Amino acid sequence: MKLVGTLVGKSGTRYVTFRVFEEVNVNDLVLIENSKRRFLGVVRWISHVNIAKNQYSPFIVQGDEETIDALGYMNASAELLGVLDEEGRLIPRITIPPIVGSKSDIYLLEEGDEILVNVSQPVYIGVYSSSSRLFQLDASYVNYHIAVVGTTGTGKSHLVRLLAKAFSLKDIKSIIFDHTGQDYAPFFKEDSAFRVIEDREVLPSPAGIASVIANEVGNEYAEDIEISIYAYLASGGNPGETAEFFEALGLMEDYRKSKKYSLIQNRKPGKIEIAGPEEFKNIEWRNEEYLEILRYTMALLARRNTTIAKVIMRYLISGLDLAKFNGRKYTPKEVAELLVNGDKSLVLDLSNEPMAIKWSLLKDTIKFLWKKVQDKGGDRIVIVVDEAQNYASAGTPTASILEEIARRGRKFGVGLILASQRWVTDLSTGIRNNINTVFFSQLAVESDIAEISKVVATENVDLSSLDKGYFYVSGLLNPMRKPLLLHTFPTVEEVVKANAGR
Repeated sequence: MKLVGTLVGKSGTRYVTFRVFEEVNVNDLVLIENSKRRFLGVVRWISHVNIAKNQYSPFIVQGDEETIDALGYMNASAELLGVLDEEGRLIPRITIPPIVGSKSDIYLLEEGDEILVNVSQPVYIGVYSSSSRLFQLDASYVNYHIAVVGTTGTGKSHLVRLLAKAFSLKDIKSIIFDHTGQDYAPFFKEDSAFRVIEDREVLPSPAGIASVIANEVGNEYAEDIEISIYAYLASGGNPGETAEFFEALGLMEDYRKSKKYSLIQNRKPGKIEIAGPEEFKNIEWRNEEYLEILRYTMALLARRNTTIAKVIMRYLISGLDLAKFNGRKYTPKEVAELLVNGDKSLVLDLSNEPMAIKWSLLKDTIKFLWKKVQDKGGDRIVIVVDEAQNYASAGTPTASILEEIARRGRKFGVGLILASQRWVTDLSTGIRNNINTVFFSQLAVESDIAEISKVVATENVDLSSLDKGYFYVSGLLNPMRKPLLLHTFPTVEEVVKANAGR
């Protein structure tokens, strides 16, 4: 530790002012030796004062410029983070302020100066902003949900990669939904603790396939399309076998006996049997057979001939080919089981499919994962969603399942990490209200900092001059709770090195 100043002016239970003897920087951690008590603080601002050059000073100082400059001095303000007990352990509450007077020295914490903090599972993904001291995070709060917010280029995805790797070293598994396929899949492809799966290896749910078709032919026909998809599955892709399915719904006479489509009145629905998710992979998808079933379904539902023709033409013009769903290796249920039953984290590369499939894969995988962990219990799993504005904002098809995890996930050891540019518009209210740790850098909209302050402390931070890789951390993952500036490691390898043996 290095002596850098002494207390002056007044002190309180939140802030103290000290005269600066040696160089200090904003966001430096300082130790305040005050009689028999010791306090930990963080420098929030520094100011230079010279009474000879103050226009309101009643004193007139004569002399050369060097003499006048010598009258200048520097003051700094430090926010108190807590008091240290006899064993040097931090207690994050202060009831009596430091006393200004003798034995009120300020020391700068340097590399090697450790503060004992009650952290049950420490992890490290970087250092304090102005030193090489490791920045300690508490992984035991990972299931209380994390948001990473900042403008493009601040290093959000890199920070999340470091978190995922650090957590994996503590036996906390992650499932990462890589929206672009560029931020996670390439980095973890050769990592033995992770398995990368491409979206074109996973068969979407029937509703997901239906949504892709509806996006092309018109969402006003979504119900017709979804029914036709289930008819296709129930018949194994054989148009001649769909009658039993529709009869079970109580809708029609056997079209093999009559080409006239008619609704059956006063008939109870029969038993419907549709293959389970694992068996979907065995059904061969063919455009010609599907279009015949779609045409038949729409006629049964009393659509006009012109409407049916329009939908079929839109389908053909779109270039859709259901054969792309043949031969897929996994279902969303099997992906969830790989994570829960296996010992590896997963990265799901979503870069190859349209948005409707991305939504479907994320929603269905999390749905099966959520059911599995509730049945099994005991695991700690992190769901990572990059570019969260596409999945976690109000009105998206996936927002409801993410809100469910945000509300109840911590009970079953499931946490969220959501990375996005905006706090308000990119994350729904139900999600924001349950976030307990926020990493934030430069923000796209200044008002977001006020909104973030409603869930974690954000006072007296300066975001305007932050470089890439610098993030304030506030909330439960930061054992000191108040916002402190973190500089992330440049590589994942440094995460492994920093966490080795700790």
